[in-house]
Amino acid sequence: MLFPLSFHFILGFIVSFIGSIPPASINLITIKIAASKGLNKALWFALGAVIIEFIYSYIAIAFSNQLTLNQPLSQFIQWLAIPIFLLLAYLYFIQRKSIQDVPLNETETQSIKQSNTFLQGLGIGLMNIIQIPFWLAYGTYFSSIHWIKTYSPYIFLFVIGICCGTFALLSVAAYYGKAWLGDSGWFKPNQINKWLSYLFLLLALIQLLKILLEV
Repeated sequence: MLFPLSFHFILGFIVSFIGSIPPASINLITIKIAASKGLNKALWFALGAVIIEFIYSYIAIAFSNQLTLNQPLSQFIQWLAIPIFLLLAYLYFIQRKSIQDVPLNETETQSIKQSNTFLQGLGIGLMNIIQIPFWLAYGTYFSSIHWIKTYSPYIFLFVIGICCGTFALLSVAAYYGKAWLGDSGWFKPNQINKWLSYLFLLLALIQLLKILLEV
């Protein structure tokens, strides 16, 4: 049974919101920005990341049949995610001490607050190409059980739902992250760089194991 337009939006929202709950790179970076730069900066970062997710998820859903059949392209995307994760792990690892225990004067603090987190969100979103196989899997599955149609306007509403779900979850993470990780919070934002480096390293290992197990 094929469902109406409203169901496509709701389904995309629910799957994306729930899928974004587990701690991941964008979640933690959003929390860190909220704690160190403020809620508005975190929301701009989230918006940048969501715009890229719109592009990636639309490509994955719209071309789910073609991408599924194109094994070389699918495998290339899977392998490409590993060096990207390792690069991000290294970058956050070397930054862990550059922020920690280094007091910022008023000018440096103002410079950080004025940094363009929207562009940072676009950059991190572009590196998160693992979204393509992620939404490719969901798109193929939902299409196979006739829950979604993979053509306009249905696909557009489904992808809009995906983006709204992700942004909603990131907004919640940013709001509570500022409360939990701020100056009076129980966890200091400069510690997140270390955990982000570990997370990206873990994602690289998981991705490698996933590829090897599928061979």
